Amino acid sequence: MGGGMAEEPPQNPLRPTDRPQEPLYTGRIYMSFARVSLSLVAVIGVMAVALAAATIWLLVTEPVTVADAVSKGEVSPLAQALATALYEALQGLLKYL
Repeated sequence: MGGGMAEEPPQNPLRPTDRPQEPLYTGRIYMSFARVSLSLVAVIGVMAVALAAATIWLLVTEPVTVADAVSKGEVSPLAQALATALYEALQGLLKYL
């Protein structure tokens, strides 16, 4: 040590940019499940919003069909009208894409 030469600091075997060989956390499975479940909830939410919007649209545009279906207790005319409204909305949306 007396020769006037400074010693190098000890080398750290791991640099901050090195990636570990094994995952540090064992929660990777839970994270992917959380992402999938969040995506599934988002898709179901979008479908529910579309169905609610179509129902409101039918109440405004075809009140006689809705009132007739509700008074008779039949679901098929209402479902058919909902399907038609959703189909036409999807067609209009796809025209812009």
